[in-house]
Amino acid sequence: MQGPGGLLAVPLIQRFGRLPVLFWSQFLSAIVVMVAAVSPNYASFTAFRTLQGFVNTAPQVIGLSMVHDLYTSLSMLMPTLLLIRLRYFFHERVRYTNLWVFSLLGGPFLGPFIAAWLIQAVSWRADYGVLAGLHGFSTLLVVIFGDETLYDRSNPQKRPTGILARLKLLIGIAGYKTQGRPSPLKVVKDMLAIQVKPQIFFITVFYVMVLVAWVIGVNTTLTQLVLPPPYSFSASALAASWVAPMIGAVVGGLWGDWFNSWLQTRYIRTHAGTYVVENRLWGAYAPTLVGFTGLVLYGQTLEHSLHWMGLLIAWAFIAFAMVSATTAVSAYCLDSFPNHASLAAAIINMWRYVARVAVLVEGENNANPCN
Repeated sequence: MQGPGGLLAVPLIQRFGRLPVLFWSQFLSAIVVMVAAVSPNYASFTAFRTLQGFVNTAPQVIGLSMVHDLYTSLSMLMPTLLLIRLRYFFHERVRYTNLWVFSLLGGPFLGPFIAAWLIQAVSWRADYGVLAGLHGFSTLLVVIFGDETLYDRSNPQKRPTGILARLKLLIGIAGYKTQGRPSPLKVVKDMLAIQVKPQIFFITVFYVMVLVAWVIGVNTTLTQLVLPPPYSFSASALAASWVAPMIGAVVGGLWGDWFNSWLQTRYIRTHAGTYVVENRLWGAYAPTLVGFTGLVLYGQTLEHSLHWMGLLIAWAFIAFAMVSATTAVSAYCLDSFPNHASLAAAIINMWRYVARVAVLVEGENNANPCN
């Protein structure tokens, strides 16, 4: 449901604003996770976990539009928080895109890593209670520090101040009353129009979906393959194995920052200060090769029962490919549709989860001897 959830979030974002959608997303996520933690049976648990995926997708599609809109305001905060220089000009857009991609795609490795250790000490209900607490903490951060970044420069409007105005902005009343914003139906039409554009159709359907499908396939199968013989991992060893894709994701983030920035700077320097967005796609070649190498190593290690280190190295290679390639693709889509960043992010997000569903269905069919 995270794919459809992202598609639903974008029309609401464009009409009511980013801040209220982000607030309600985190607040509802905390509620449904708490209910899942106390569910009396598996059917109830699954239902609320499904709802969590549906309501918790907004941050994944808001981030790319913030990358496009936040320039000097981010420059004021980031040097204090990260102790690095972040002056946001065009030539540094890929750096912010990379930060967003790394934060987005690093979670699928960091979350299971923490939970795998936690579940050894507490029950699964307590484990989900911790998750609910994290969502609650995120909600508080949005309430205290969040601000509305959706701003129409062609139709500037003065924003009132005060506690009541802040409350209206947070829950969406102010966004509803704002004039000049598109209707949800128009946003849906725009999203469909962008999806069929060749600049994003082939990138998402034939590249993003295939690349992410393999990553999700490894995530969901490797942890089950290393528990039985010949590897016979213990619970602690299984938890520690998540360090491998985390290292791959970190290296992929560093590579995505450096290589894509170098690629852009080199093109601008050698073409008299001009730039074409297609140059971004060169950043996907090396990650694709690394990911292909990881898949071959993964398959050969399993087929011939080679050392478990081969599986973890392959896992790291595939995680590297996912993060660094997504940086190049996201930067390309942002440059191709700068006025529709949220829509482009929702489309990329949707095909990522279509890939997940395809992998899970195929895995279930292969595991069932009746199919």
